[in-house]
Amino acid sequence: MDFGSRLDANFRSHASMPILSLTFTSHNWRILMKTLTKLAIAAAVPALAYAAPASAQVMEASDTFVVNLEGSVDSVCELLPNGSTTFDVDMTDFGNQGALAIAYNCNSPYAVYLESANGGMLNTTSSGVVNIPYDVEAVVLNVGSVNISSTAMNGSQQELVRETSWTNMFNNGGIAGGNIDLNFSGILDQWAVAGDYEDTLTITLAAEF
Repeated sequence: MDFGSRLDANFRSHASMPILSLTFTSHNWRILMKTLTKLAIAAAVPALAYAAPASAQVMEASDTFVVNLEGSVDSVCELLPNGSTTFDVDMTDFGNQGALAIAYNCNSPYAVYLESANGGMLNTTSSGVVNIPYDVEAVVLNVGSVNISSTAMNGSQQELVRETSWTNMFNNGGIAGGNIDLNFSGILDQWAVAGDYEDTLTITLAAEF
């Protein structure tokens, strides 16, 4: 018997020997190969996952919370003096009737208006037959001279000064001073007729926006 024949006989004599309590028959070999194949596939799947291209990006989760901010500042306008007062007009004096000064300020664009209730010095004794007009001569800071007649102011607000700036609140105010001049229409009317005279001159400071 040559060497090859002896090796084959030796293998056959040991083929049915138990190894780890298992007998390697052809059926057991098939089962073992299937098991090894499954283990190899299971080991390969994680390796494929880690082998993803470097350029792949993971989507990041996000959420938002929106806060809307709101605020407000009340409009404030101040006129000094305010309230009311009585000014005695000398009906026989055709010149300046003294002076009145006002100060004003707003935290927004504003305008100052003048309005006459009667359109002149109304003679109430004559039941309104006599009505002597007058002019308001005002000097407004940063504006200059402004003349407004009582006829124009009759039941209608006439603008004395207007400020449109939103950006410079420090300058959104001013001072105005003025006087009343009686304005007679002719020489024969220079002496006012007897009776009581009155008018109401209203100064209004109003926010304009």
